[in-house]
Amino acid sequence: SLSSNLDTNVDINSNTSTLINSFPQVMLIADCIWLEGLVNPLMNTVEQLSHAGHTEVIITYQRRGKAAHDVFWKRLRDAFTSIEELDTMEMCGLEKPEFMSLFICHR
Repeated sequence: SLSSNLDTNVDINSNTSTLINSFPQVMLIADCIWLEGLVNPLMNTVEQLSHAGHTEVIITYQRRGKAAHDVFWKRLRDAFTSIEELDTMEMCGLEKPEFMSLFICHR
């Protein structure tokens, strides 16, 4: 059983820190949303591999179809407490095409 494999002398705080540090600090998602059927697998993966308060998720996004867009934004709003669109020109003088968006998200 699982409980028989656990060391009862383990420092819980130490394990929590180790667990959080096993998640990435940054996750980059680039141009991944073009079909509605790909949104849920992508967002499920993002949610599993990111940790609230630890992982920044950076997303480049180009709207394509309405159905994929609607599902993507619903899942994005459900998954993250903060979604900020970045202005690359203001940040670093980098011009990007008007049809592309760049977001930084936090859980």
